[in-house]
Parts: sequence; C-alpha cells; structure tokens
Amino acid sequence: MLDAEGLQIYAFSLWQLGENDLALSVTRALAASVSTMDRISAAVSVSFICRLLYYISGPDLAIGSILKMPKELFHSSKISFIVSAINALDQNNRLESIISSSRYFLASQEEITGMHYLIALSKLIKHGTKHHLGFQNGVNHLRKALHMYPNSMLIRNLLGYLLLCSEVWGNSHVSSRCSIVDDSDSKNKEGLKSAWEISSAGAVACHAIGNSEPRFSFPTCSCQCTSSGAMQELQKCLRREPWNHNARYLLILNLLQKAREERFPVNICIVLERLISVALSNEFYSGKEAICQYQKFQIYLCASEILLQRGNIMGCIDQAKNASVLSLPDSFQFFGHLLLCRAYAAEGNLKFSKEEYERCLELKTDFLVGWLCLKLMESQYEEQPASNIFELAFKEGSEGRNNSWNMWMAVYSLGMGLICLWNQDFLSAEEFLEQTCSLTSAESCIFLCHGVTSMEIARRYHDSQFLSSAIRSLSKAYITSSVPIPIVSALLAQAEGSTGSRKKWERNLRLEWFSWPPEMRPAELFFQMHLLARQIASESDSSSRVEGWQSPLQWVLRAIHTNPSDLRYWKVLPKLL
Repeated sequence: MLDAEGLQIYAFSLWQLGENDLALSVTRALAASVSTMDRISAAVSVSFICRLLYYISGPDLAIGSILKMPKELFHSSKISFIVSAINALDQNNRLESIISSSRYFLASQEEITGMHYLIALSKLIKHGTKHHLGFQNGVNHLRKALHMYPNSMLIRNLLGYLLLCSEVWGNSHVSSRCSIVDDSDSKNKEGLKSAWEISSAGAVACHAIGNSEPRFSFPTCSCQCTSSGAMQELQKCLRREPWNHNARYLLILNLLQKAREERFPVNICIVLERLISVALSNEFYSGKEAICQYQKFQIYLCASEILLQRGNIMGCIDQAKNASVLSLPDSFQFFGHLLLCRAYAAEGNLKFSKEEYERCLELKTDFLVGWLCLKLMESQYEEQPASNIFELAFKEGSEGRNNSWNMWMAVYSLGMGLICLWNQDFLSAEEFLEQTCSLTSAESCIFLCHGVTSMEIARRYHDSQFLSSAIRSLSKAYITSSVPIPIVSALLAQAEGSTGSRKKWERNLRLEWFSWPPEMRPAELFFQMHLLARQIASESDSSSRVEGWQSPLQWVLRAIHTNPSDLRYWKVLPKLL
C-alpha cells in the first residue's frame, strides 16, 4: 500500500501520461486517507489534490469538489495560497468563505506579503475588461499593503511593475521610486521582475515622454526622471554578470533614449552599435520563445534607428527587415514596417514607402502611439488619407483605458493640430489644439502650442479675440511648467504689448531673461533687453533691474556678438552711437 507521498507521485505520473481517469481515482484514494495524516502531511496532500483537480477537471469541477471538502482541511497557510489562486480565476468568488477562514493561518510576514501579492494579481483579472487587465485595482491594493509593509521587496517590485504596465499617464515616473536597487539585487528576484529591471524600464519609459537635460531641450514634464542612475546600475550588473542578456538589453534601450535626447552624438551611437553586436550574438536570441523574439525585435529596431539617424539608409532598411521577419504578433510587426516606411521615405523611394504604409494599415496595432506616428507619416509624405481608420483605431484602442483616455485623445488632437500647422491651416490647428487643452490641464507644452497658434491667427486676421486666447494659454503654459520654459514669457510679452499693457510687457521680458541658462541665452534676448533698457533709461532706480545692468548700446553689441548675421541688430547700432 502506497503512503501519501507515493500516492501523490503515482497520481501525478498518471496525469502526465494522459491517464486522467486513473489519476482522479488515485486522487480520491489520497483524499480518503487525509484524515489519518499529521497536520503537515495533510496540508501537502490537500494542496496537491486541489491543484490536480484544477489541471484535470478545470475550474468549475475543481471548485465544486473543494466546496464539498471538510472546512477543517483548509486550516493551513499553504492551502490558503492554492485556494486563493484558484479563486482568482473565478469571477463568481465561490471559494471566498473558505479563503477568509484559511487566511487566519498566515503566520509570518513573508506569508502575509505573499498573500497581498496574490490578491493584487487576482484584482488584475477580476476587474479587467476583454482587452485590458485591471491594473489600477491591483495598484490600489498594493499601495495600501505597502503602507503596512514598507520594507517588502515583493510588494515594492510588483507595484513598480504594475505601474509600468498600467498605461496611466505619469505612473512610469512613480514606478522607478518603488524599487530599491542594491548590489545583490541581480541575484535576488522577488516577484515577476527584479528591482533593477523595473528601475531601468521605468527610466526608458520616462525618457520616452520627456527630456531631462536642459542643455539639449527644455523639460516640460513635472516628474523628471534621469536615466543616469539606471544606466550605472546596469553597467555594474554587466560587469558582475557579462552573460546577463536582460541587463544588456535594458542598457541598450536606456542608451538609445539618451542618444535621442542628445540628437544621436557619434560617441553614444558607436557604444550602442557595439552593445547591439554583442547582444545579437547571444544564444538566448536564437530561441523561439516570445520573450526571445520580442527582445531581438527591439534590438533590431534600435540598430535600425541608429543607422537611420546617422544617414546609413541601406543599413537601416536591412535591420528593419530583420526585425520584420521575426515571429511576433501583427501588433508588434507594425513597428518594423513603420520604420521601413520612414527609411524608404528618407531615401526618397516613395513607392516602397507607400507599400510599407499600406502594410501597416493591414497589420494594425494595439499601441496608440503607432497609429499617431503613421498619421504623421501620412501627412508629411502626402500619402492618400486612409479614410477614418486612424480615428476608429484611437476610439477602439482607448476602450478600457479609463484612466488614460483623456491624455491619449489629447495627444491625438495635438498631432492633428501639428499636421494642420504644417499645412498652414491655422484655424483648424487652433480648433484641434483648443480641444487638446480642454482634455489636459497640466501639460505646459500643449498650452504653448495653442498660444503660439492663436498669436499667429491674431497677426494674420487682426483678431483681438485670438490675442486674448493666446494670452490665456501662454499664461497657463507658464504656470503649469515645473521649470520656466524659454520663449513662453517672450511670447507673453509680445502678446501683452500688443494689447497696450507696457507694465506686463516689461515684467514678462524680465521673466524671459531668467528662463534661460546663462550659456544658452540667444541674441534676440539681448536685443529685447536693449528695447527694455531704452524704455526705462530715464527712471532713477533702473540699475537694480536686469535691463539696467548694461546700456542699450552694450545690449545690442552683445546681440551682434552672439549672432552677427542678423541685419536688424546692425541697423539699430548707428542710432545708439
């Protein structure tokens, strides 16, 4: 007669051989002997029975069998996890009463945090829709759990991972702050992803929606995240484990974002090309698993983008073609053909570019940014407009994204507004940009675009209504920006000056001076300071103001020194001598 362990092995073997009926028969024999076992053996056996019933009979029959079992069999933390996992897949919560009583037997902090982990995952499933998981419900639960167990790496890592996946605008900034990275973290993986993986992926996501270095661009995002810390950790990890393909993959993505921000300097591109060459030679990427194919796809796209930016169009096309033949869903393949569309357009081969454009329309994608990029390609290269496919794609893609719907529609309207600006259709552009402003209240760059467009309409049509609209939007752009954005105050000064408000004109010009880093102040700013200096030359306390630091002549000389090619500055100079 087999003991409990022997019966488990026998039943498992029969199941593996496809003998499900015999396996269930042995399982029933095991269940009959549970009452004679000690507490630990009984817990192990009941856990095994529940799992095997689920695998063989499916959730409904497994749940029905569990409900018939004596309640005292579930007085174990181990069984509580098994039953909770099965209940997570049951929308009717039929095992809720059993779970509630079994959770009283969770003793250690490790068990309690593990249960919070499982509850969060169950909320993703139960509160999701047909196409989207309920990420926000899982995030909300983990935030509460983190208040109780702030040092739990398991909870921190899962929270960071779900924030990254949630598609809620701004969550990627927060995800990087959830995980605590230390030197041993690459060996300690608690949860679906390790802390350094979450931190590195968060840095990539942050750089995808904003810049962090004012010397290259002026950041408008209120939650700036720099990638330097993430890249340092990745480099340390690679030095410790040069075989770690995940670390190399994430380092490539972070470096690509850094290269994009710095306008693809040669030194970073060379480093990226070396990293990509080493990565593609890794045996891991010869695998057919989805993760292998996806990472390889991303690396090919990175290589293709670098070559495109450096002017090597043929190399770019070759790498994009390599990406396009990988075994991935159409939603991902879309981006390989989108890059081919860009490459052929850059080469001047509009025939092939149109073919790739049409291929993208056939493939479709679930990622809204892909549709937006394709729409911009359509407008720039005068492709035949694809009816209302973009509007429909955005409408369908926004379903289930309750927390980010407004922002995505704002981005779409912003894109349409930019297209209208390229086509010199300023009135239509203003309508789209006004819609964008109504959908978001904290994006200074959007208010800036609307303000500039309204000013141009006011200039062309001598319409004071649009001038007032420009002042409102530019004022909001100034208020909502985390750091002063150059140009905004100068435009406000121009708009206020057009309404006859001298004091507001002066105040905004002074604000513009302090908006610029000293080493980046343009010639036009010095020239504007000369105008301001001439206005207040007669006032006694003018030396305390920025424009009073130099005479009008000195301001003009600085403007000429900075940009000697502008004839306006030279024409003013004789009048000041």
